[in-house]
Amino acid sequence: MNMGIGDAFDLGWKLASVIKGQGGVGLLESYELERKPVALRNVERSHVHFKVHNELQALLGGGDPRRVDADTEEARLLRQRVHEFYQSHDGMNRDIGIEMGHRYTSHIILHQENDGSEPLSDPRYYTPTTWPGGRPPHLFLSDGTAIFDKFGKHWSLLCFSDTDVGQYYLVKAVNDLGLSLSLVNLSGETQARALYERDLVLLRPDQHFAWRAEAVESPAIADAVLRTISGQNVVGVRNLVIEDEKNGVMMASEKSMKAQGVPS
Repeated sequence: MNMGIGDAFDLGWKLASVIKGQGGVGLLESYELERKPVALRNVERSHVHFKVHNELQALLGGGDPRRVDADTEEARLLRQRVHEFYQSHDGMNRDIGIEMGHRYTSHIILHQENDGSEPLSDPRYYTPTTWPGGRPPHLFLSDGTAIFDKFGKHWSLLCFSDTDVGQYYLVKAVNDLGLSLSLVNLSGETQARALYERDLVLLRPDQHFAWRAEAVESPAIADAVLRTISGQNVVGVRNLVIEDEKNGVMMASEKSMKAQGVPS
């Protein structure tokens, strides 16, 4: 059910944009590229959790499960074993990287050449970041307002600078392309700026990051950015290659946990 809601949320804003003439066919092409890896990763983790439950059944050794509640030494030892098992196999309750840290990768997610290295992506851990494709981290602004309350209903451009860093080039490009965008002025919010990492951060209607930069140098760059992230500037989309689903990134969660010695 959760996957279905996420799928509808992703496809919904893209369909609406195309129908309204505010997005190109590249938006629709991106749906499977973005959502399928998330679905496969979640299914893989569900399989890991299923194996945990099977191992617990083996630990209990059959028989009447109510015996674990008995006031006996045998029951006490069994309860201790169950407790220790779940303490070391608690991914179902603690995989916040799965719940909060998934990032989309597609032709409408735009990276700068100097964006650096992508932060760790692991089912066990959530890394707050504005890396394009990810979700915005929460914090309270200096007046106590949650930063999420500042986001618009459609596209949102977060600007953390009190000077002109090209934000108005982007606003003009948005108007020229007929998109709906909220310019969110967050100058002076030093804590938020440190967390959000760039002076300009662009959020999609589904509140995933589309792009970020320190500045936009020209109207032409602004136009290219907006055309790309709105699916209007896509070349060779059909030639994109998704890593093998069985042996590639879809199994990365279990592999990374084993590599770090973290129990499943």
